[in-house]
Amino acid sequence: MDVRPLSLDAPVEVLTQQGWESADLVDMSPDLPDDRAVDETLQEAIAAGTLKEVSLETFDFLDYWDHVEDMKAHFDEYWKDEAVLPEAVLERARRLYESQPAGTKVRLRRRMKLGAYTSPH
Repeated sequence: MDVRPLSLDAPVEVLTQQGWESADLVDMSPDLPDDRAVDETLQEAIAAGTLKEVSLETFDFLDYWDHVEDMKAHFDEYWKDEAVLPEAVLERARRLYESQPAGTKVRLRRRMKLGAYTSPH
């Protein structure tokens, strides 16, 4: 199994009473070299006949926080080497969040890859 986020820009969204509003994109490209290395290794194993691809799908994975500052703290602690949260995105998220009633949430929508592989023997 290969389950991982794709190195694609991911939207920060503030939930509103009408749905959601985008604060713009987080740059997920710092993890791109690792992503490419895994893809190359998998393709080499498939080409060599060591692995056979059974299925390959993508899906959205949503991370939720109660406040913009909780999201920033999470980025600082866990994703400082894998993602860049631009200051402009953070400021827009704060403005959108502050314009909403209590109970508003902030989320990050990441595109994930789900690949299943098996031995052909």
